[in-house]
Amino acid sequence: MQGAAHALDVVATWMPVLTVVALAKTALGAAGAALVVARHYYLDHLPPQGESEAAAAAVFDHLLHFLRVTLRTVIVLGAVVALGACGRRTTGVGSRSAPAAH
Repeated sequence: MQGAAHALDVVATWMPVLTVVALAKTALGAAGAALVVARHYYLDHLPPQGESEAAAAAVFDHLLHFLRVTLRTVIVLGAVVALGACGRRTTGVGSRSAPAAH
């Protein structure tokens, strides 16, 4: 029973972190998918007498270039922070040493 209780304590410690990472990954993935859907929608609804599809795609890609780069940067930075957090050891309140007496 003590082993099971300890396992639950370990899982309880990491569950909020895993939840936040999963939510962030889902949100960033949804944002990336929304960009792809928006691009296809934009290109599919061009007026027939307007500019060429290649030119419209170039304008769309140019306008959203920095948004895509930022999205990729946030994903990579989030992965680095998550890996750093996994490698960091946490100490409980009971494991702190008492201050030295003078």
